[in-house]
Amino acid sequence: MSDRARWRVRGKAAGRSPETAPAILVAGVVRHLEWLEALGRVQRARWSLLAPRAAGAPADLIVVGQASAGVAAGAVIAALKDDPSTSAIPVLHAAPAEDACPECRADVCLSAGSTPGQLARVAEALLDLARARARSSGLYAGRGSLAAGAASRPAP
Repeated sequence: MSDRARWRVRGKAAGRSPETAPAILVAGVVRHLEWLEALGRVQRARWSLLAPRAAGAPADLIVVGQASAGVAAGAVIAALKDDPSTSAIPVLHAAPAEDACPECRADVCLSAGSTPGQLARVAEALLDLARARARSSGLYAGRGSLAAGAASRPAP
């Protein structure tokens, strides 16, 4: 069985319903996006609507990919981290290999040259971190998708 097939089986084995699966909000061009589908509900957002969608939905993870012309991904990430309604949401910057992230404020910057499964593994680690932070801060019950996702998460 291929790595991708194993990852899909693992995600389906979690038994998450669409209502309890983590919400993963994506902006920009992200390679191997199909690997994230095993982790949760993947939703696309336009750059200009990323912050309002992340705050309103709310998102459990934001994945920022390669930006279109005229958009500075670093500035968008900084705005997310500066806004109290989105600052706690983990951000994964799936940057192109030629872009450096010296001052990026994402929780993790991942080169587009990484292996296909690496995006999903890093995203899963960030979702686990968000669950742990929510539990320790008392927000666990308030974040329905993260709370339910932890209960139905497959054993490693």
